[in-house]
Amino acid sequence: MKLSRVEMLKKSKEERELEYKRNHIIGQCVLGSFYVITVVLGSFARTPESYWSSRSNLINKYFVKIGWFWTTIVFIIYAILIHTNKLEQFVKAIIRLLLASLYWYLFTQWLFGPSLLDRVFVLTGGECSKVVPGEIFEAHVCRKGGGDWNNGHDVSGHCFMLIHASLFILEDANILFYRSNNWKNKFLFKLFGGLLFLWWWMLLMTAVYFHTSFEKFTGTLSGLFYWALMYGFIFPKYMPYMMPYELEGYKFDKKSNYWNDDTERIDYF
Repeated sequence: MKLSRVEMLKKSKEERELEYKRNHIIGQCVLGSFYVITVVLGSFARTPESYWSSRSNLINKYFVKIGWFWTTIVFIIYAILIHTNKLEQFVKAIIRLLLASLYWYLFTQWLFGPSLLDRVFVLTGGECSKVVPGEIFEAHVCRKGGGDWNNGHDVSGHCFMLIHASLFILEDANILFYRSNNWKNKFLFKLFGGLLFLWWWMLLMTAVYFHTSFEKFTGTLSGLFYWALMYGFIFPKYMPYMMPYELEGYKFDKKSNYWNDDTERIDYF
């Protein structure tokens, strides 16, 4: 149950820290399970061909294919609106964005050459079907040359990106529940809600129409990995000041490792 601002401030530092950790763990279990269940149920669905089964549908072509771009735009809008005139919090938000973007980039775009996705595909026997000068180790190069990227384990990039992006957004969106319901909050709820629903729907369509079950399974695990590692372990244990939940009324003290009262900064966010 959500506590009022006054009730939060009455709690001891130890109680607030314990409650914070407990709620975060519960929330992570619920969120992770939600996306796993979506993929599992979609994989078992028996649905006839439809608009969504075509890779050229407009949502896939103009949104999912450049999904991290839209995720970045939405997150930057959020950071500017929420952390206006609060440089420290804005910088932390951008650092979180850069770290999440780095994981996405290494996984899908470049990892000292081919991306991790392409490396896994080639290592499991994948190849470009069209004979061209030199060896091809990247899917986009193969398809650009008119070839087919066949035979390897094709980790679902859609499952990966859609889950990774959604969980990244949701971690920061949580602070909206602790803010006054002003126009910024209302706008961001609609913006986040629209993007998250779109990503969830396309995840479901991916699970229904594309990839093998194992390819979707590995894509889902890859999408969960960064979120579980950073927000479930590294940030809370070693860098708690990087978490997005420096709630109204108290702020994390790096020296004491506790959430300290700061009644003069009651409207910190």
